[in-house]
Amino acid sequence: MKKLLFSLCLLLLSFSAQAGMTWTAVAVPYEQLPYLRGSEELLTETLSSEDGLYLDKAWGGLHYLLKANPRNATLARLLFLGGENIGPDQGAGPARVLTLAQVRQIAAMLERETPAALAARYAPQAMETEHVYPEGIWEQEGQGALLYLLNFYEQLLVFVKQADMKGQAMVVVLW
Repeated sequence: MKKLLFSLCLLLLSFSAQAGMTWTAVAVPYEQLPYLRGSEELLTETLSSEDGLYLDKAWGGLHYLLKANPRNATLARLLFLGGENIGPDQGAGPARVLTLAQVRQIAAMLERETPAALAARYAPQAMETEHVYPEGIWEQEGQGALLYLLNFYEQLLVFVKQADMKGQAMVVVLW
C-alpha cells in the first residue's frame, strides 16, 4: 500500500511539473456574478482564490470517464467545457459560469457515479487513441493514472455537492 501511495505521489508531481492546461473552479454566491462580469480584476482575484478546486490536468481524464456513460455526456461536457463565457481569455479561453440549476444537475450526475463505475470505464489504450488530455500518460502510468483520476473525482464530488447545498454558482476556467 505504501508503495502504491508513493507511486501516486510521484505521478502527481510529474503531472504538475509539466506545463499544460489545468482546470479550476470557484463556487460563488449567485448575487456576486454581476460584479464578476463587470470587473476583470475581481474575476481574476476570485479565480485565484484558495477556496476553489484545482483539478490539475485530471479534467481531461475525468471528462472521458464521465461521458463514457451516455447519460452523463451532456453534463460532463458542460462541467469541463461549457457554461456562459465571462471575462477575457485566461489562456485557454475565457472563464465560464455554471448557473445554480446547472450546478444542481452536475452534482446529481456526480452523486450517481461511483469510483468503481468510473474505474470500469478506464481504458488507457482507447484514451490514448482518442487523444484524451494529457496525452501520453494513460498507458504509460496505467493504474497510477486511474488512482490520480479517482482522487480528483472525490474532490470534485465534494466541491460540487457543497456548492449545490449552499445554492452557489460556479466559475470554471482552463488555464
